[in-house]
Amino acid sequence: MVKRIKDLSIGTKISSSFTVLIILSIIMVFVGYSSLKLISHKVKISEEANNIAELILDMRIKEVKFMRTGDKNRDKEVNDLLDKAINRIESLEKKVDKQIEREEINQIKELITNFKISFNNYAKSTYQQQDYRRTFVKEEEELIEPLYSLSRLQNQALGEFIKEGKLLSDIEIKRENIMIIENIIRFINEIGKQERNLVINFANDQKEKEYINQTLSYFDKAKEELVNGIFKEEMNSDQVEELLAALKDGRDAFNDVVITELTKNQQKKAMVELGDKVVTKAKELSENKEIEIKESVKSGIEHLIIISIVGIIIGIIFSIVITKAVSKPVLSVMKFLKEMAQNGGDLTKRIAVDSQDEVGRLSYWFNAFVDQLHDIILKLRDDSEELSAYSEELSSSSEEGSAGIEDTRRLIEGMVAHIQQISASAQEVTGYAQQTSAQTEFGNRNIEETIGSIQGINQAVERAVKSIANLEVNSEEIGKIIELITSIAEQTNLLALNAAIEAARAGEHGMGFSVVADEIRSLAEETAKATQDISALINNIQKQTKDSIEMIRKVERKANEGERIAQKTSSVFEEIKVASEQTSAHIEDTAQSTQQLVADTDQIMISAEDIERMSTELSTSSQELSGMAESLQSLISKFKI
Repeated sequence: MVKRIKDLSIGTKISSSFTVLIILSIIMVFVGYSSLKLISHKVKISEEANNIAELILDMRIKEVKFMRTGDKNRDKEVNDLLDKAINRIESLEKKVDKQIEREEINQIKELITNFKISFNNYAKSTYQQQDYRRTFVKEEEELIEPLYSLSRLQNQALGEFIKEGKLLSDIEIKRENIMIIENIIRFINEIGKQERNLVINFANDQKEKEYINQTLSYFDKAKEELVNGIFKEEMNSDQVEELLAALKDGRDAFNDVVITELTKNQQKKAMVELGDKVVTKAKELSENKEIEIKESVKSGIEHLIIISIVGIIIGIIFSIVITKAVSKPVLSVMKFLKEMAQNGGDLTKRIAVDSQDEVGRLSYWFNAFVDQLHDIILKLRDDSEELSAYSEELSSSSEEGSAGIEDTRRLIEGMVAHIQQISASAQEVTGYAQQTSAQTEFGNRNIEETIGSIQGINQAVERAVKSIANLEVNSEEIGKIIELITSIAEQTNLLALNAAIEAARAGEHGMGFSVVADEIRSLAEETAKATQDISALINNIQKQTKDSIEMIRKVERKANEGERIAQKTSSVFEEIKVASEQTSAHIEDTAQSTQQLVADTDQIMISAEDIERMSTELSTSSQELSGMAESLQSLISKFKI
């Protein structure tokens, strides 16, 4: 191998060394460009994966809002986000190259499709339950209105009984009938109240069972009261059948609401599980892409370092071998010539020939025509000056080549620095994405608190309305009792007048009017009892009035609390906006770094062109040296052997 290198021409040796350097530079440029292209592709895929993950998180928030409100607009928002996510996943699937990545993306697509089906089933059940509830409320109204009408009629009949002076037993029967109606009305109202409590506490399994059992219990009580104690003389069988049918329809509607809720719970469980899987898969995809980017950057740096080290080693080896192959025979000739010059032009010595290159051939012909070299040496002296000039030119070109190589090295270092900057920016993007996710979660919790406060306000208002309604009923009762007192007072005055007349007529026999006196006493007792009832009702009215005031105050406090929580929610989402803007800024930094890498690559190509140009100049110089060698041979051919 060493022998073959020695036999090569000097131009070939020099050209081969620069050719190796050019090839190494091209390889380095190609590796850097390939690494940069791969990183850019993976960054785009990572950005797309992050966008998909953000869409899915936004969809989950809309999903929770729909589950709490049942609003069809929320339903449409969720489906729109799901369709957008599916479209982006299909677009991402076309961009990836690895089969395993396509399978992973396809799994996410299938999960989102299944989640969409599950969500739409849940939405359908929600709308069906809303229809059942409307049916239940309608049946409740249809059941309660006839009972209120019947209660008013019975109260009017009671007043007429009292005015007509009916027997106390008849009055008591009428009161019992009124009490039965009021009990049924109370049971129906309790049914509606417990049904609303059930709807509010659907997420609480223990409360849910409690309110279901209470509602069914009040249905049974209302039915029992209606069947066993309803007014036999005032209500005909058709009225009873209508009320029983309405009660049954209401119970059926309630059962439909409960059954639908059980179905919704099952659908919700499946939907939540699918949603969690979708979020997990999307996060895994995004994290995997970020890891791949880091690995690609690391791999690119490692490849460049390895190629640089290999290039340096090969360059050192070539420089040592080529330098030795070129300089050793030249030094040998120089030594011989030096000795010849120092020895006064002793031409008896010969140069040892151990190679077939230009120096070896020169030594050979020098030895062959040493006796006739005097004139040739004179000519060679002139040619030596030209050779020296060309040597300097070659040296200058070599220095320029070295400078180009040094520029290439610095550019490669710049590429490494920019790649590291890309990695740092990608890490910061990840941090801001995580911060956005955390702020979004916190905002979600604040929204839930706001909803809870609003529900509390609604409950307080409902209780206030009921208290005022009870106050109105008690006021009506006071009017009835006052009417009773008035009637009793009239009866008392009439009986007192009759007693006075009879006593005047009877004289000593006035004792026979003891019956009239007993009746007067009985009426007086009724008057006292009615007065006590009035006092009790007035106290009850005062208590419920206080309750109403307290309820209104609670409404005010709840409203204030809702406003505070809403302000907190606005602040949190403002922070989310700031974090998103920061994320966008860092993504722009990453793009600028990528552009800088492209510019550096162009500069490397320019340096490679400079190296190629210098190689051409070296080749030209080599040709000129060859021409001068031919000129020397022409001069030598003038001599005879």
